[in-house]
Amino acid sequence: PRQISIVTVSDGSRINMFPTDLHGPIGENVYAGSLRIGGLANDQVETYKRIVISKVEASSYRESYALGMNHVAELQGVEKFSIDPERSHVFDFPLPRAVVSYNELKHIDSLDYGIHRIHLYEVVHRKELRHQVSTLGHIHQYYAQWRLDHGLETQLFFR
Repeated sequence: PRQISIVTVSDGSRINMFPTDLHGPIGENVYAGSLRIGGLANDQVETYKRIVISKVEASSYRESYALGMNHVAELQGVEKFSIDPERSHVFDFPLPRAVVSYNELKHIDSLDYGIHRIHLYEVVHRKELRHQVSTLGHIHQYYAQWRLDHGLETQLFFR
C-alpha cells in the first residue's frame, strides 16, 4: 500500500493543498517526495521551499482525492479549504481537516527522473495529533482482489 498524504504549500497568505502518494522518510532527518515536472504543484514547492505533508484519516478519502485537481491550481485563500483548527508548529501552515500527523519539511535538493522531480527535504518538525487512527492508503485493484480471494480482511473505499 502507498500512503496518501496531503501536501500544504503557502506563500504566507495563500495556500494550496494536494494529495501525494510518492513520498516517504529517508532515515530520521530527510524526507523525499516526487512531483511531475512542469506541474503547478511542483512549481509551488520549488518557489516556496517549505511544505507540510499530513497523514489523514482513511474516512477522508473522498475529500482527499478531490484535492487532486489542485496539482494544477494556483494558490488560493485558506477559506477555500477544509482545515483543522490546529496549525503546523514551526511554519504555522493550515492543516487538512482530517490530519492525523504531519511533517514540516524544508526543501534542500531535487533530481529529475523521467517525468518526475524527486525532491529532498530536511525534516524540521514532526507531530502526531491523533493516535490509533486508520490513515488513508492506496492499493491497486489486482492486489485488492487477491486479498479478497484469499479471505484477508480488507476495508475498501471506492473513489
